Amino acid sequence: MLFPNLINRSVSFGLIIVGALTFVLNLLALVLPVYMLQVYDRVLPSSSLPTLIYLTLIAVMILGVLGVIEGIRQIAVQRVGAGLEVNVGQRLLAASFSGRSPGQDAASLLRDLAQARSFFSSPVFSALLDAPFVPLFLFIVFMIHSVLGSLVLLGICILLIVTLLNQWSLNRPQRQSSEAAAVAGNLVMAFTRSGEAMRSMGMSNHAISIWGHVTANALNAQDKATRSNAFFSGFSRFIRLVVQMGILGLGAYLVLKQEMTAGMIFATSLVAARALGPVDNLIAGWKGLLQTLMSLRKIDNALHSVKDEAEKLQLPVPEGNVTFEKVVYAPAGAAEPTIKGVSLPVEAGEAICIVGPSGAGKSTFAKLAAGALKPSHGVIRLDNSDFQNWDPVDRGRHTGYLPQDVELLPGTIAQNIARLDPTATSEEIVAAAQLAGVMDLVKKLPNGFDTGVGPGGLPLSGGQRQRIALARAVFRLPRLVVLDEPNSHLDSEGEMALNHTIGQLKKAGATVIVVSQRSGVLQCVDRILFMRDGQIAASQSREEALARLTPAQRAGDMMPRAATGA
Repeated sequence: MLFPNLINRSVSFGLIIVGALTFVLNLLALVLPVYMLQVYDRVLPSSSLPTLIYLTLIAVMILGVLGVIEGIRQIAVQRVGAGLEVNVGQRLLAASFSGRSPGQDAASLLRDLAQARSFFSSPVFSALLDAPFVPLFLFIVFMIHSVLGSLVLLGICILLIVTLLNQWSLNRPQRQSSEAAAVAGNLVMAFTRSGEAMRSMGMSNHAISIWGHVTANALNAQDKATRSNAFFSGFSRFIRLVVQMGILGLGAYLVLKQEMTAGMIFATSLVAARALGPVDNLIAGWKGLLQTLMSLRKIDNALHSVKDEAEKLQLPVPEGNVTFEKVVYAPAGAAEPTIKGVSLPVEAGEAICIVGPSGAGKSTFAKLAAGALKPSHGVIRLDNSDFQNWDPVDRGRHTGYLPQDVELLPGTIAQNIARLDPTATSEEIVAAAQLAGVMDLVKKLPNGFDTGVGPGGLPLSGGQRQRIALARAVFRLPRLVVLDEPNSHLDSEGEMALNHTIGQLKKAGATVIVVSQRSGVLQCVDRILFMRDGQIAASQSREEALARLTPAQRAGDMMPRAATGA
């Protein structure tokens, strides 16, 4: 089956309906040739007005049915495309969120999917549906006269050769254009994220120049593909018109030889148009067809390596015991692992702090602990159950995660704190805000919890985003909370609120894993672990760490000398 990872039972059923409607439409399309044949060969020789009226009424009724069926087919095609976009889009997003995606940009794949859906409503797709009926119309022309059938067959063969040449000429520029356009899109996203830094350092002109160069390459390749497709499209239209003109001229010659009637000339011309039309239209839209096939192939390949996970049994609410057992993590394409055989037990209700130099693997460790990444080797357990044995959504309800780079989602403050859960109550949202110590911050916003954030919403400072994200992490009091550099953007007031939150989580029996280089969090953790080169190099209690702090270290970002290895 073509694109087996895209076609499900619902889409297959929809395509079967579309195929059946197309079959009926192509049969009803014969009404015009038959009508023309009857008018010229029966009505005109007999001068029978009643026959003309009856034939016209019957033809109009059949054309009315044809119009209704054509409308139904368009609706069916649109629904097949919409169903495909919804079903595949959900699978792509689910794979991206679960970390099972093979690495393609989900946004890019969704754009490809939208482009493919729009193709379903294009004339090229209609031509693709009608193409299987070309042999039927060719057979009818041969039945009228073999010479005319041979002419139409010759025209179709020439058009098929033109199609192959068109595909050969489009393959390379189409691929180059697609690749360059993807690079240009990634550059725009990267430049937009770094806009403030680039503007402050005068990098804007250089960035625009780089984007312009890449975009020019994409446009040049696109222009080459367009020129080639335009040439072959014009040539195919010329061949089609020559064949149809040849049918009229050759048909007139055969009428003079009394081998066919005048009505057969016009009937043959209409039937031949049905045979040549789909091929001609496919050549004209070949560039769009290739783009759609490339998009569908990318999506199908992305889904091929993503296996749907079976529904898992819901496990009991965990206490919060977390265990790392010889965990190794190596990013795709990396020369060596980022995490190298870490074994670590963390008891329920315990708070630990991970410190270490840049590049030691602290953030990767935090992502593994939160379930955002899967270990390459080894096992991470929550209450003795492997993370992989938990349903991801179920485990997520018991996990809070504050990443190092905080992004609030488009929506309101309340929706962000509630993790977009529409069933969240006002009491639960307020409780999370109080636990995170952000009630005063939210009250000062223009619309309180209903203040919009994200694209088009109220711009928040880094510290404000971090504190709102902390409230999201502690929503509904999860049993495991992982905080990656939670105080990197906080002032003294925010850091005091953070320490209070960690203390309240410990009292509630939650397990807290903190990654930080600032000494303020030492007041509320039980153990400090030093990470170096992807391994746990040292461990000490809070009392040992505090005893080693100098007054300057207590006021700054430095960790105790023994812990950091400084």
